[in-house]
Amino acid sequence: MTSPMRAFLPLLAGLSLVSCQTITEEMPGAPSAPTNAGPTPVPIPVVVVPVPVPVPSSVPEPVPTSNPNPNPNPKPQNPPNNPGTGATVRIGAKVFFVERNGAILPGSEHATEAFVGDRVHLDATAKDASNLPVNTHGAPHWTYSDGSLAQVSGQGDWTPVMLVKKPGVMSVYVEADGIRSNTVTISFR
Repeated sequence: MTSPMRAFLPLLAGLSLVSCQTITEEMPGAPSAPTNAGPTPVPIPVVVVPVPVPVPSSVPEPVPTSNPNPNPNPKPQNPPNNPGTGATVRIGAKVFFVERNGAILPGSEHATEAFVGDRVHLDATAKDASNLPVNTHGAPHWTYSDGSLAQVSGQGDWTPVMLVKKPGVMSVYVEADGIRSNTVTISFR
């Protein structure tokens, strides 16, 4: 037998691994005169059905994970693919959208109000003197007037998210490259 055939036979044997199960049962025969020996067993035809035996894989399948901070919408891209070439002269901050129960509230861009349990998605864009988006040299630093009102994720990002924890009024601004943005004020109910 050739060497490639020898290598193929164990694989073929592994693929054809099956298990058989035989089922037998005694059934009473036709009624007859009572005897002290009991009913006469009648042979029953047995059908053998091959059953494939699962062979465990050496690679475990990935387990799905849940995301505690679902984001129903991709983050806006900042800075853009073709940024301006000038220095940062202004930063515009805004409420990008409000999310409730995993869905974006229509018309919630620039919202001034959100409710406990809502996620408020912020956005900021640095621009040059020609009003073109630019890359900043430093990371953005957000400031919140009352950090106890919301849990914030993405603090060093241009698009942080506030999970509203309790009612109150929050004022927020961002700074980068020594430039401060406008202040965004939002009431939590």
